[in-house]
Amino acid sequence: MNKEGIRRQYLAMRKALTGAEWIEKSRLICGHALALIKSAEASQVHLFLPIRKFKEVDTRPIYDFLVGSEAHTAVISKTHWQTRSLSHHPMRANDILKTSERGIPEPVHQREINPKKLDMILVPLLAFDRKGNRLGYGAGFYDRFLQQCPQAVKVGLSLLPMRTDPLPVDEHDIGLDYGITPEGVIEF
Repeated sequence: MNKEGIRRQYLAMRKALTGAEWIEKSRLICGHALALIKSAEASQVHLFLPIRKFKEVDTRPIYDFLVGSEAHTAVISKTHWQTRSLSHHPMRANDILKTSERGIPEPVHQREINPKKLDMILVPLLAFDRKGNRLGYGAGFYDRFLQQCPQAVKVGLSLLPMRTDPLPVDEHDIGLDYGITPEGVIEF
């Protein structure tokens, strides 16, 4: 199956989750991710906040922990559709987030951080396989972003189990160091 077919399949599988399943699976994933952040002593952590209509992992507990911590910094992106790029913004507890017209929670302020300073990146995705290959939405935002920060630990978060069949991989695709599902953490 090609990437588009797999995308449709995994979007449908996520859409089929009940609200209670989405909440519980997100809770378990956040617990595993927080344990990994603490054990890796990652101080600059980039994360995404969920696009609810796509039932992405609800990472708000991770965000709340990071912005309330003196040892960690939460970093959130703004999406620039015209240039197909992301800018990265460190967050403080009282910083305001605004949901874009595409449903993406984004910072309002303009403070930016160089992606080379990031220790860990929590990556949204649709699927990942046992080699750490990942499949996103297909726009390439995260592939371009991840190329800018080879030093950062790349962690994919998935509500669905790891894919046993290999994913199709293109030359520009950037793999993961870890994958997290509700069942636990997988190291590649």
